[in-house]
Amino acid sequence: MIRSKVWVGIFLLGTVFLLAACNVGERIAEQAVEQAIEQVAGEGALATSEAFTSEVATEVAAFATQEAGGEVIQPEAEVETADGAEMSESEEAAVAAAKELVESSQNDANSGVDAGMGNDPLTITAGAGYHGLVTGIQNGGDLFDVYQFQAEPGQIVRVLFNNPAENTANLSVDLGNGDNYDWGEFVPAGGSAEIVMGSSNPSNYRLNISHDGSADALNYTFDLVLESENDAGSAADAGNNAATGLPIEAGVLVQGASIGNATGANDMDCYTFNQPLDDGKMSINVSSPVDQPYESFVGIELYNGAGEFVTSGTSQYGNSYTLEYGVADFESAPAGDYAVCLSSYSFYSYGEYEF
Repeated sequence: MIRSKVWVGIFLLGTVFLLAACNVGERIAEQAVEQAIEQVAGEGALATSEAFTSEVATEVAAFATQEAGGEVIQPEAEVETADGAEMSESEEAAVAAAKELVESSQNDANSGVDAGMGNDPLTITAGAGYHGLVTGIQNGGDLFDVYQFQAEPGQIVRVLFNNPAENTANLSVDLGNGDNYDWGEFVPAGGSAEIVMGSSNPSNYRLNISHDGSADALNYTFDLVLESENDAGSAADAGNNAATGLPIEAGVLVQGASIGNATGANDMDCYTFNQPLDDGKMSINVSSPVDQPYESFVGIELYNGAGEFVTSGTSQYGNSYTLEYGVADFESAPAGDYAVCLSSYSFYSYGEYEF
């Protein structure tokens, strides 16, 4: 005979009933469950669902006994079934109730509850050190934790996600926004990931954390950071056209980021400068850095003081492109005001550049 997963569910229910019968009271029962979950989760992932649930039951009994000053409550005789035998309806109900007991005692993102599914996400705000737990009791159960949050127009959203090394399985993290941008990362145990997005619109973001049911208790942590754009160190977004461009000086490195907009493309960041020489020449070297979240290209366009297009080019990810005016095919770059506008590859909702 092989022990069934059933007895741990019945044991959990019986433990809670016995707590009440022994006058431990509802407060003790709730504290027992909460402390038990925290204790077991803090010890790292357990290999099987019955081990996780049984460990919670043990912690419940121990905590309740300490509070009530009574004897340790032991389980009734274990329910055993032959290997592969189907559970009865009552047995299935007991396991379902045990699973509900475990999941209802979670504290995802310090909320006191389990983060919801896609149709009922848990609302959070920017913060560091958020923690959560996904479980896979009977290789089902709490496979998803879904969070939602709001970002203002032009804000850059960063999610820094960690899958602790003590976990026994991989986790997936996915971030999407109201502009239909979506990006996911597969994070192995002991690994981390950064997902960065932005929108020129006020946007409702969804953060989905999941696993495949191959493990029964997986902890994770994440930081949610919302920050303003900082094009050319301005703490703001550079203007979207030549008339509203951000003034810059020649010979100074400019760094910025182009983020998604309402059309599903990425916004133009425009900068203005003056070329004082009558027979001038200009060379603008633009690159797409490798130390950014996505393998984004960046396009560059040059306009004269009248807002007329002059020339353009594209820098691929990890490379640079030199845009020239007044040399090679151009006889000269007349003195006057100019604007250079850059945008990142629209496949991503965020792309960095420097020139």
